[in-house]
Amino acid sequence: MVTITIKDHVSEGFTNDDGGLLYDIIKSAMKDHDIINLSFEDMNAISSSFLNSSLVKIKEEIGFGELKRRFKFVKTTPSINSTIRTRFSQNHISA
Repeated sequence: MVTITIKDHVSEGFTNDDGGLLYDIIKSAMKDHDIINLSFEDMNAISSSFLNSSLVKIKEEIGFGELKRRFKFVKTTPSINSTIRTRFSQNHISA
């Protein structure tokens, strides 16, 4: 298991560029770790664009069930939880 503290790697959780950077970090971590904790410590909100370029892209590669099994979201806020739930409920149909 490994914990990735997102704020250590990106300045904001709003842009496709930041999402792409997180995607690269996650892909690298997946090579060596089965379970990945994504920490949203010191972040108040994230955007759909950020999620599309990172976690939605991962979900498209490994499937929704595998994403749920391998990823744990920690130190989130209600706003972040809502954005993740909304984005994945919209996107889950295509999984």
